[in-house]
Amino acid sequence: MKFLIIFSLVITQFLTAPFFVQAKEKNVSMQQIKNEVNFKVLVPKRLPKDLQMNIKPYPPTEYGKPTKFTMTFTKNKQFVFNIQERKSNQKELDKDVYSYGQPVSINGNRGYFLTSGHKDGHLLIWIQNGTVIEMDSTLSKEKMLEIAQSVE
Repeated sequence: MKFLIIFSLVITQFLTAPFFVQAKEKNVSMQQIKNEVNFKVLVPKRLPKDLQMNIKPYPPTEYGKPTKFTMTFTKNKQFVFNIQERKSNQKELDKDVYSYGQPVSINGNRGYFLTSGHKDGHLLIWIQNGTVIEMDSTLSKEKMLEIAQSVE
């Protein structure tokens, strides 16, 4: 029971956090993000048809640079998935909560696929080239992995 409560809270955080950011921050270009952050920016190259992408940086730190950002993908103004990226501390995936997920390999990197017990929401998390990538969506595991494999 304790696991289910903790797991639900973690999934809820991942599925809702980017929406709050979108209300506060303006869209920026991919080039602006690449110029601002201190980690490698990675982007999926194979996407479902007719998706629109909006990029939102999180509020800057005291040093004036955003520490993470979110790419939100929509189709006909309906949410499809988010990808959030931030610099890795290389121990990101050692958190106990991820041990409850299904281990996956994404571009040769260890990752985890987690499913919420109550909302059809999924989380896919992995580290690639020093960047933590979190994808949240209601897409199938297979579709999420297909998109994730195209990230470079």
